[in-house]
Amino acid sequence: MKKIKTIMALLVITLCMSIIIPDIVPSTNAISTVNAATKITLNSTKLTMVKKDSYSLKITGTKRKANWTSINKSVVTVSKNGKVKARGNGKATIIAKVGKKKFKCEVEVTTKKKIDAKLSKIYTWTCSDIWNNGFCNIYHYIEDGNGYSGQQINIDKTISKLNSALKKKSSYNKYVNSLTNKKYIKYIKSWNIINSEVDIPHKIIKETKPVASSNSYFPSEKLGAEIWTLFSLVY
Repeated sequence: MKKIKTIMALLVITLCMSIIIPDIVPSTNAISTVNAATKITLNSTKLTMVKKDSYSLKITGTKRKANWTSINKSVVTVSKNGKVKARGNGKATIIAKVGKKKFKCEVEVTTKKKIDAKLSKIYTWTCSDIWNNGFCNIYHYIEDGNGYSGQQINIDKTISKLNSALKKKSSYNKYVNSLTNKKYIKYIKSWNIINSEVDIPHKIIKETKPVASSNSYFPSEKLGAEIWTLFSLVY
């Protein structure tokens, strides 16, 4: 049954893609928090690590030296230069103190198995809720008045469900970009393209309600192509 669902997802993506454009520039995967008054910046506020991973936290915007502390050293340790090392599964907080100001980075050390399961869930959300039942349906509604498989759709309900599903995008984006293990570099790159491309057709449908069989401009090729790439990285 899982294989059938996977094949169906592939067929839907292929059906909706008429042009694949390879030269896609990903958005940055850096995460930062900025103090507006002093513009002192911590390069990450959340890390998801695997045991033995390491990551260098950095404070910018000041010449003053930061003092680093790990709240739970059995989970992660941090050097005087901000290098974080994952020691054991669990959660911890890294605190960087610069003068009287404190900056926090929440860290979770977990297993690749759990991360893979989470990334698979994010892919399913992207393919099913955002693509198949969202933008792909809307694209075909604009083209010929029906959904991607020729079914009749209620465009108002379709847009409403899409808007509801997109509420998860921010939290998923923060999770993906918190990953430190090298295994997930390609996934992060692909996700960041999708995260950016989703905003383009979404902005269009927020500004103008789609009209059946109007054949109006509705960009979706890059998004569909990158969802295919994400699929190859999950399965």
